[in-house]
Amino acid sequence: MSKTVAQLFKSDFLSSSDEFLSLRVDNIAEKMELEKRGRDNGLADQPGQDYAALDSVEGEVVMRMREEAARA
Repeated sequence: MSKTVAQLFKSDFLSSSDEFLSLRVDNIAEKMELEKRGRDNGLADQPGQDYAALDSVEGEVVMRMREEAARA
């Protein structure tokens, strides 16, 4: 998991003159390794089709979005 210095300090917000900040969802997804984790879960057939609750990755995404909303 080697990250360059630029990647570590890349902002999660888009530069904008808008009153509300726009999240760089692609940047957050990369930091959280969502593509890899989703692929791994899919290959393991997790969560199962009858699973009604959020899985751990989905829960982390919800938590991260709530944190970002609280910061805004």
